[in-house]
Amino acid sequence: MFEVLTIMDSQVKLDISLIQGDTREIVLEFSDDAGNAYSLVGYDVKMCARVDHFRHSAIVLEKSIGKGLSIQGNALILNFGEDLNNVRLQTAYYDINFSKNRKSRRLVSGKIFIKSSITV
Repeated sequence: MFEVLTIMDSQVKLDISLIQGDTREIVLEFSDDAGNAYSLVGYDVKMCARVDHFRHSAIVLEKSIGKGLSIQGNALILNFGEDLNNVRLQTAYYDINFSKNRKSRRLVSGKIFIKSSITV
């Protein structure tokens, strides 16, 4: 899956469909309003998915740089696989937080749809 996202003042909604146990890489490329690549180098990026869209609900999975997330220029790469093997729900709610110079923004959010697998 490959998406090009434009950095804006509002949060981008992106739903992700996964099959439990499958290895999946999702690449999100970021650009500015003019379509120029927006470098993510120097950003601390974290992703959190929860049982529902409330901040204090149970965490389903977490990712950070080096632990399921990586940055290459203007691309954020999300990797899924074994981390979903023990998830026992069909829908999780996530957002991705970008931090740099003590400023923080949740630029991407949505739902993760997880299809159960018999062979895990």
